[in-house]
Amino acid sequence: MFRIHILDVGRGDSIIIMQFENGRTYLIDSNVVSDKVTPYDYLTQHLGVTKLETVVVTHPHTDHILGMQQIIENISIRQFWMSDYRLKSSTHRNLLLALERNPDIRVQSPRSGMIVTEGKDRVQVLAPPANLLSGTHCDANNASIVLKVTITNEKQRTSTNVLLGADSQLDSWAYILAEHREKIRADLLKVSHHGSNYGTYKDVLAAINPQYAVITVGPNPYGHPEQCALSFLTQATSNRVFRTDVEGVCVFESDGTSWKYIPL
Repeated sequence: MFRIHILDVGRGDSIIIMQFENGRTYLIDSNVVSDKVTPYDYLTQHLGVTKLETVVVTHPHTDHILGMQQIIENISIRQFWMSDYRLKSSTHRNLLLALERNPDIRVQSPRSGMIVTEGKDRVQVLAPPANLLSGTHCDANNASIVLKVTITNEKQRTSTNVLLGADSQLDSWAYILAEHREKIRADLLKVSHHGSNYGTYKDVLAAINPQYAVITVGPNPYGHPEQCALSFLTQATSNRVFRTDVEGVCVFESDGTSWKYIPL
């Protein structure tokens, strides 16, 4: 049974997808705050994970990479995907140095259109485009790696999808709609950019048509999640919107026919 764990890491992202049909586990992003369980501790102590097939750093903002150095240095990782947008920060520099010290990890910067199969399941990259967007409201956010994961039930001939929006904003979503409009339908949505108005749009939600949405958010000075985005999400999902600052860790399970929320 496939499970996705959307961790409560304050104003940041950390997502664990595990129990693909072939048993592999992915980690998408990391953040560490003083009063929350770290992604490293959740992986090793709560889930007993000792090996990661793929680690994804969607983009280099600190709230998506803090704590990643500890994971690189203490958990076996086969491959590492990261946005090749470069940010001048000590946290990003330390991450890159940690990867240099671990040359056995295969590092790549995936682009739109890349597809990886995990047994009968599939991971598809929807963004960024071949040439990173520039001159946008926030180029780093619009360089985010956006993933769609498809879980297949061969016996029932059905599938379910989760769309992980990272911190993509208007320009990135406009690209995704132009290139992948017929492919972004998803039952479960990890809301982009912590519920900001820059990351949630009615036309995008109409194309995704999610049954459930999860906002990764904690105390912040920006007013996230913003009321307009919350209103759009509530309407799109018939009020099935989850927030990590309310529910804590959000775990969903799928057998390829439907999604089920698993309270911890």
